Amino acid sequence: MNKNEIIDDLIIKWVNIADRDLMAAEQGLKAYPVLSEIVCFHCQQAAEKYLKAYLVKYQVEFQKTHNIMSLINLCSTVDSVFKDKLLYADLLTDYAVEIRYPDECDHVRQG
Repeated sequence: MNKNEIIDDLIIKWVNIADRDLMAAEQGLKAYPVLSEIVCFHCQQAAEKYLKAYLVKYQVEFQKTHNIMSLINLCSTVDSVFKDKLLYADLLTDYAVEIRYPDECDHVRQG
């Protein structure tokens, strides 16, 4: 494979995983009761992976991270719309790790 094919393949992989995270979140919304922690976790994961796919497309290097704002800042180096339109997206970052621990996700269960 040439460089462009490798990049395209990696983008597809990131998007496919992100799509599955989004599908998992949608299923969690359909459950009764709603699986709030699962929905929040998979929404964060989907956003993270879509942002990483964008970065791969534009060949912007990134560290292994779950921090949404770090990824948005990197995406903003390609297109400033990321900072303008995704001002509150960083709220998702907490759902990458904290949501998996009982003491950290009580506010999600209550909301």
